Amino acid sequence: SSAQKATFSFGENEIKYPCCVLIPHDSEIEGETATIHYQGDQYHNDGVLSLGYIPMCGYAKEDKGSIPINTLVGLLRLKMKANAEGIRLASITVTSEGGKRLSGEFSLYMPTATITPTSNSSTSITYHLPDGYTLSTEQENLFTIVVPATNLGTCNVVFTTVKGATMKMRWNANTIKPNSIHEQKEITFEQGA
Repeated sequence: SSAQKATFSFGENEIKYPCCVLIPHDSEIEGETATIHYQGDQYHNDGVLSLGYIPMCGYAKEDKGSIPINTLVGLLRLKMKANAEGIRLASITVTSEGGKRLSGEFSLYMPTATITPTSNSSTSITYHLPDGYTLSTEQENLFTIVVPATNLGTCNVVFTTVKGATMKMRWNANTIKPNSIHEQKEITFEQGA
């Protein structure tokens, strides 16, 4: 969707300030701090991202007529072709080299939209492809992985086929900004690379 604005209506005096808005709504809020989750297992769905993959928050100390919403993720977009027919990709795993947290539970301080990993977070994300997903040799295959909007350092990206063959690359993830797409140059899958 290309929507830039959403409007929600509430009855008079239904909002108490300071007001915290959190998406997805199943996150835990205590005062101005919330617990949010970044999905460690993500699933390919032909370019459509599940709303549950994209934590967002808004905060207003007083009524100003609107509450700005902050997106708390960046997107890693990979473009890939196969160098031979019949290569079936099973998964893409992104792992932090320096121990930075990529998924799991994070603490969110809502007034500043600052995230901090908890002990229930992980250094990796696995992006799963449907059974029988065959890489094209002719056109780009696009994969979009949701990551926290923070400095993630250097990450290793491992592409694994259904037969267990792998290809590896490194990704400089030092500048993941909220609501941004970090598109990588086209990659050609070459087994054992």
